Amino acid sequence: MQQLAEEITQAVRAQQTVGLYFTWNNRGEYRSGFVLIARGELAQLAVQNKTGKAGMLELRGLEPREVVVCPLDDSPRLRDADVPKTAELLALLKSDTAQPVAAPLPIPPVSAGPTQRRGQSTDALVQGVQALLVERMGPGSLRELPRIAALHPPDTQPMQFLDACQKLLEPKLGRQKAARLFDSLRMTV
Repeated sequence: MQQLAEEITQAVRAQQTVGLYFTWNNRGEYRSGFVLIARGELAQLAVQNKTGKAGMLELRGLEPREVVVCPLDDSPRLRDADVPKTAELLALLKSDTAQPVAAPLPIPPVSAGPTQRRGQSTDALVQGVQALLVERMGPGSLRELPRIAALHPPDTQPMQFLDACQKLLEPKLGRQKAARLFDSLRMTV
């Protein structure tokens, strides 16, 4: 948690826009999460398929193995409706997080405003890619995501982001099999 807290603190102080991807081991299975800091403010948070405050509560008791920082362009971002305050997240990360939470808060439905794109949310798309890469190539494959996301931001260029991520699997699985694995993610964009 310390590394994640330090990276978030640094991005907030510098008023940066960054994506923080992190992984942890859950009984032999690798899981991943995502934090988006936009202009120094927490904008999105996704952990264990939960977003916002419910996602923040899922962080309790986790020990991230790896935190990958991906600088992003400074274009306007969608802010999740239920995202906690940055200070609230940092307080949780810096506190003793060994006590698990009994029940997460319910996630309110998000209304589709005119600025939101249809389909899967950006953080859910990135989580899907992370899960697929970790499953097929191990957690080391996540090191390439910051470079890909910098070239093709998943919130503004989701198809190009998926195409570039698919190319990571092609040498190991072949083009057709890699394309089949990414087709389910493409249908949600």
